[in-house]
Order: sequence, then structure tokens, then C-alpha cells
Amino acid sequence: MNSRNLQSVRASHGPNSRTESVHTVLNLRAGLMAWTLGLILILASAGSLSAQCELACKPPYTPIVLDMDGNATITPILVLNNYPDPNCPGNVTLTITDGAGNPVDPMVDCDRAGDTLMITAKHDISGNSCWTSVVVVDEMPPMLICPDKYVFCTDSLFVDSVGYPQWMEACMDIPNADFYYTDLYTNLPCTTQVNNIYVTGKVARQWAVTDLSGNTGTCQQTIWLKRATIADVEFPGDHDGFDLPALMCGEDPKDLKLTGQPTVDGFPLITLGSCDFTVTYSDDIYPGCVSGAYTTIRTWKLIDYCQDTTVYHAQVISLMDMLPPVVQAPADITIGTSSIKCSATVNLPTGAAVTDNCSSYAVSVKWAYGTGYGPYLNVPTGTHPVIYEAKDACGNIGRDTLYLTIQDDDKPVAVCKKDVNIALPSTGIITVPASLFDDGSYDNCLLDHLEVSLDNGAFMNEIMFMQRYWKEHHGCPESS
Repeated sequence: MNSRNLQSVRASHGPNSRTESVHTVLNLRAGLMAWTLGLILILASAGSLSAQCELACKPPYTPIVLDMDGNATITPILVLNNYPDPNCPGNVTLTITDGAGNPVDPMVDCDRAGDTLMITAKHDISGNSCWTSVVVVDEMPPMLICPDKYVFCTDSLFVDSVGYPQWMEACMDIPNADFYYTDLYTNLPCTTQVNNIYVTGKVARQWAVTDLSGNTGTCQQTIWLKRATIADVEFPGDHDGFDLPALMCGEDPKDLKLTGQPTVDGFPLITLGSCDFTVTYSDDIYPGCVSGAYTTIRTWKLIDYCQDTTVYHAQVISLMDMLPPVVQAPADITIGTSSIKCSATVNLPTGAAVTDNCSSYAVSVKWAYGTGYGPYLNVPTGTHPVIYEAKDACGNIGRDTLYLTIQDDDKPVAVCKKDVNIALPSTGIITVPASLFDDGSYDNCLLDHLEVSLDNGAFMNEIMFMQRYWKEHHGCPESS
């Protein structure tokens, strides 16, 4: 009842209003006492709950295990021993920090693997709390998938050929180098079939890999070795210069890496292998042009024990001398002409350096004036190529060139007239050529031109005489 209701009661009842007022006051007092009692009961209940609710955290370093996807959520049930507890109704709040005191989200993943986290658990109603530590751990090993493989009995069993397992790992990438394996080989009878495929053996390959947390995943792969037949065999080609290049002189025809051998699926077929074959060969030698060049007829013999079949195959291997000798001619030379003729007598130099990889050889010399080393008479001036040639026993020819230069190294012989009379014309000036003073100058090759010098002056093709000059130097009158 509010205050407005109290006033209206007093006004209407007059002398009895006091009695009503007392009753009302008593009712208010009773309500106040009831509210106070309720408050006391609530406070008493909270105090009792605080006394009864005791949070008990799990021991330090409690593991939080990541799932197969590399995730985990830290919840009260993972860090409390008695959760949920009827004595602690309501919510429990977790405060999570790392070693540096930084807050951490309850949802953790592989990035937290190995980390230690501090946990404080607090009951929201009572305020009671406890603390502990947890360690995020990755306990899931890598999952490996190793499908079976079928390969020919000749094929390589190296992992680069057969392949690595497929894998699933949430917390790291797995490089091929981290895988390791062991093999167990079992020989099988020729009649063994797997999925309608004839096999002669199998390899049980046990794979393993360990992740960064030390968890190891394994799987077993079975590699079935398919049986080969004669129809699967590819024989080597002929090294005869037509089918395949012939071998060079000096190469070994017994080197099967050069000459080839029977293969299945591109891999050599060998005796005592997994294919139940015997592979042998024999050679017949036929001489060639020299001892280092010859032809081998190689007969391959294959026995397939599973089918009790024998086949032969002939292979031609020619060892040829196809390289010419290597020739190095003597060094280029220059010689002078005869003093009396514009030519020279030449003896060509010997001593060419020659090598050949296979056979003997003969050296010859030829040029425009003949063959052989000489002597050669009357060879004119100029530069002459001389070919040095070496021919081996198989007809291969190697060449090199020497350049011989013959030059005129003798000076011309100048012969002058002792006395020369020159008559001046009426002009008093005359020009005379140098040839006027020549008295039979000569050269062993050819005179190019004549020049003359007056009184030790410069040499010129001609000389000019004037009347004044003659008077001054010879005392003649101007009219002379």
C-alpha cells in the first residue's frame, strides 16, 4: 500500500482511523522483517556455498592433447578434477597465459605444441579459484598411405622410381628425406599370380617417418615384381654406322654401357636376377683396315626358365677408324731471293707433328710447284701455301698449311755516268730526268724507278738547272 492509500483511509473512518493506521503500520513492519530475513538468508546461502565449493585443479603440466587436425580447446573439464561439481553450480572462468604472461586463447593448435601455459580457474558465484599449468602436446603420429605397386622384374626398386608414401600430418610438412624404410625380398614360383598378373617375387617395404614431436607413423607397401617373357625383351641395336653410330677406335666393345644389352621396360635383363632368365653372349671378331678397327658379331643367348624357351639374337658392333690424323705443320718461314735472280731455291722444312688415335700414317707435302720437300728452283717472290698432309691406314687424311714467303732482300746496284754535258736553252732553265745520269744501274728483280741527288741534296725523279745557278757554281758567263 503506498502513502496515497494511507491518507484516504484516515479521512473516511474518522475516530477509527488510528486503529486502521496501526494495522497498516504493523503490516509494513512485518513486510520489512520478511525482506530483511530474505536478505539474511541469501547472504547466509552465499556464505555457505563459498564454504562448500572447493575448486581442485589438476596437477601441473597436465597434457592438452591436439586432435588429428592439430587443434584443441582448453575447457574447465580438462583442468579441474571435480568438474562439474554440484557444490559449485554456475560458470567457471579460465584465465590462460603463456610463459611471458601474455593472454592465450582457449583454442590452441600446432603452433602451441610443446608450450607450457598457466591456467587460473575461478568460480563466478563463490569467487573461489585454483591454478595449475598445462602442456600442449601432439600425440598423433603421421598417417601414411602405402599403395601396392607392380613393376617389371628388371625395374629399379629405388624409391625415386617406385615412389614415396602419401601422408597426412597436421603439425608439419614431411620432406621425402625424412622417410626411411626396410625391404624384405621373397622369391616366388613362376606360376604365382596376383590380380591375374604373373609375378616372380615381391618386396615388403616397411615405411616409417617421425614428426617433430617424436610420433612415428608406419605403413607397409608390397612391391610385386612382374614376370617378363621373351616378348617383353628388347635387344640392343647394331653399332654399324647405319642403325646406330659405330664405335670409335680405342673404345671398348665389351663395355655394355656403350654397346647396349637386352632390356625389359628400359632396364637391363641380367642373369640371376628376379626374372628367372639366363643372359649370355659370345663374340666373333672380323679384322678391319688396321688392328685397332674391326667388326664384332655378338650373339646373345636368352633362356626363359619359366617358359622353357631359348632365343638367339645377333648384334653387329663395328669399331671404326673414322678420325683423321691431327697435323701441325712447321712454322711459317720467309727466305730471300738470289742475288743475281729474282727467285729462290727452296727446300721445304720437315718435322710436321702428327698424331693418330688408331693407326700408322704417312706424311706428304704438296704445293703449286710440286710434291715433296725439294729442292725447288726458281721459285718467284710472293707468299706460297704449302700443304702438309697425313694419311692413316684407313684412308683418313688430316692437313695443315705452312705459308712460305720469298722476298727480294737485295738492294739495287746504282751506276752513274762520270761526265754529263747539259746545254742550257735560251731561256736559261732546263729540267733533266734522273735517267740522264744512269750508266747501267741494275737489280736482280726489277728496278722500280730512278732518282738523282744534286750536291747531296734530296733525291728526286728530275733536276732543274738554271743559268744563274750555273754561273754562281761554275763561273760560266750568263750567255754560256
